[in-house]
Amino acid sequence: MDLSQNITEKDLFLYKIPTVEEMQAKGIKAIFLQYYTKEWSQVRNADFAVARGLTGRSDDLHELGRYRRYTALDCDLQIPNQMIKYLKFGFGYATDEICYDIREGRFDRENGKWYVKEYDGLCGQKYIDAACRYLSITEEEFWEVVDRYVNRDLFEKIDGKWVPKFTVGEDYES
Repeated sequence: MDLSQNITEKDLFLYKIPTVEEMQAKGIKAIFLQYYTKEWSQVRNADFAVARGLTGRSDDLHELGRYRRYTALDCDLQIPNQMIKYLKFGFGYATDEICYDIREGRFDRENGKWYVKEYDGLCGQKYIDAACRYLSITEEEFWEVVDRYVNRDLFEKIDGKWVPKFTVGEDYES
């Protein structure tokens, strides 16, 4: 299907970036918060929002493949996406999170390894089901596609499950 025949400029209006002149005419002024706050990281933003009523996901964190409840709240597809990223590249969202936490001084590397081992690459069945419904495919079709892209240098299939050949925190040599 050629989508260009069905998409109008009106359909794309949310993606149009206003010019400097248009922003000035409307009195829009951009500011960079880092100048005004000591730290405005993802964690601080979540802390700010939680203090004002934000509620995160209520799932077991193992279902989310992460150790924080306050990320990717607007899209369930991000959770299987991160599982697929893990199977393809050997790191998922828990690794992304812990890297920020180590750089920003909330965790040290040793504690970080535990969180990565515990949560990275996990994805609850309900999120896989949601992805399959969204894509209008069966779970079998989902796994057929995922299996084609798994990095076999990093993972092996044991009893129908992809298992890492590596140990988190140790150097990997091919």
